[in-house]
Amino acid sequence: MSEHIDTFNIAWGKQTFDRRQTQVHLFCYTEQATTVFVNRVLHPTHKMSKTLASTDGFPDHGAWYRETIESQTGIMILLKAQDQFNGAVRAQAGAFLELNPNAPLIKIAVPLCSNRLARYDEMDCFIGRAYLLSPEEVEARGYKVRPSFVNAFFDQEEIDELLDVEELMSQRAEKPTVETVTTSKGEQKKMLIADEPKRKLRVRKKA
Repeated sequence: MSEHIDTFNIAWGKQTFDRRQTQVHLFCYTEQATTVFVNRVLHPTHKMSKTLASTDGFPDHGAWYRETIESQTGIMILLKAQDQFNGAVRAQAGAFLELNPNAPLIKIAVPLCSNRLARYDEMDCFIGRAYLLSPEEVEARGYKVRPSFVNAFFDQEEIDELLDVEELMSQRAEKPTVETVTTSKGEQKKMLIADEPKRKLRVRKKA
């Protein structure tokens, strides 16, 4: 019997219509607050697909890319969505996702700028088992999170506007949190401890 491999699906790209642009990017987030393309860290299980954003095939309207990726427990994924008008940022939002087979199965959809030629009005940009983490929870796990990044991508109104998070299946275990504990030798050590989930994003249950 072959071993089961956990995977997750991602989609990224951009589309531009009538001076309006929506773009989405996904990265693996490192402890030094740098980002690396997901498919350069984790292994895709299928060939990447590309679909032009416009039904008329005009490439200047943008394109969307999809991949199925082999999951790896503990990897931090950063999703960034941005909406622009006339080249200026109108709204932007971010989400930190910690891959874990015990996490809930979630879907994050991003609404796209609309047009009669647009192939999509919404894009499912992440589907997989992952815990949603706040910037504070990410820092507690030993990652650097720049205050300027939090200010730019974690405004609650803009998160609610750009990221639609739906829980497709329940978690198998509570999300671990990081707490500083004192050992018997008097040393302080950070440990993962199961706790009630605290989410930055509002999650709706599948109907």
